[in-house]
Amino acid sequence: MPPSDQESTIGGILSHWISVDMQINRPRASLCPAIGLLAGLACLLICFSGCASTSAGPRDQIGQVEQIESSSLRTALLALGPDVAYDEAYRVAETALRTSSILAEEYGVGASPIVHNMLVNAGLRDRGLCYHWAEDMEAALIGLTLFTLEVRQIIARENTIREHNAVVVTARNQPLSEGIVLDAWRDSGDLFWGPLSEDKYPWQEKIPSGQ
Repeated sequence: MPPSDQESTIGGILSHWISVDMQINRPRASLCPAIGLLAGLACLLICFSGCASTSAGPRDQIGQVEQIESSSLRTALLALGPDVAYDEAYRVAETALRTSSILAEEYGVGASPIVHNMLVNAGLRDRGLCYHWAEDMEAALIGLTLFTLEVRQIIARENTIREHNAVVVTARNQPLSEGIVLDAWRDSGDLFWGPLSEDKYPWQEKIPSGQ
């Protein structure tokens, strides 16, 4: 899915401000000045707010993703423990891949998750920050009514401009560190997955607000 002209323009603006000043350190409360240099700096911080990424690339076709990844993800889920049901691993793998593609279409995501963050924070898109992906992915997987697998939201670098959110799947009663990360935001709807212990983010379980 190629980025829109609007996204390309905003991406160019973002690149300009990044080159102007890489030493920005402002609290979140000051991210919305109206004009001039402060507006540019605000765009830089806002685009990172809620998610941090180092990769972005063209999305694969949905069919290719399902054909190539579903079997591998299912195998990884089954390897979480001897009691994991094949049917549950199959349904989680299929649903996670399908949901990633569906959400990308619903959110109107282009090639860059960082640029999409800017569009959401500027009010030009309704959803698509990393915690939106995590919430919607968790809801889709919990809806499968699982008994041998557990789905939880995870968070890294909470309350910073590098905060990131995703979902982890573990065997029932298994430590978080042994689970499989599912992160659809990272590659704009091409589902990233892999062992939590090997991922670059310092993941922790996300505690629901009010608890």
